[in-house]
Amino acid sequence: MWSQNKITCRRKALPALLFLLLAAASLGGCGYQMAGSMPSVMGDTSRTLKVKSVDQPTLYPWMGYIVRSALRDEVSSRNLARWVDSGQADNEISLKVESYTMYSQVRDVKERTLIFTGSMTISAVLYDGRTNDIIWRSGPVSYSDSYDALDEKKAAQELSAEIIRRITANMRMRF
Repeated sequence: MWSQNKITCRRKALPALLFLLLAAASLGGCGYQMAGSMPSVMGDTSRTLKVKSVDQPTLYPWMGYIVRSALRDEVSSRNLARWVDSGQADNEISLKVESYTMYSQVRDVKERTLIFTGSMTISAVLYDGRTNDIIWRSGPVSYSDSYDALDEKKAAQELSAEIIRRITANMRMRF
């Protein structure tokens, strides 16, 4: 009885296996490749990157730190380059927070903010680390959303992380 169930399971799994093999063969033939292996505007993944500057005209001293931290996390997770904090780097990037607004939308009976609505615009410029020539510009990237955070800094972290995610995604598009 047990061997009969085992044979039935194998017969049901065969069409799924054939479909997966066919999909893998057809996707490989059309030039599809995993995003982590695609070239970026920086070249191959052995190149080094560091932050040249973060220009942020806000009154918040933590703004530069959260933007820089979001960039470091995204570059590392997308395997765009090796991150260096100081010294010579193959590429350097400048970030500019062009605009930032955060509104307190919903408050509780103790006047504590429960929901923040914010918008931010950031642009990036990538430079060659040796010649200081501009390699790539992101242009202004904007995003707006509402966040149920306990403080404005946490909401700004989530907002900047999404913008940096979009900027680094555009670094893979070389057209």
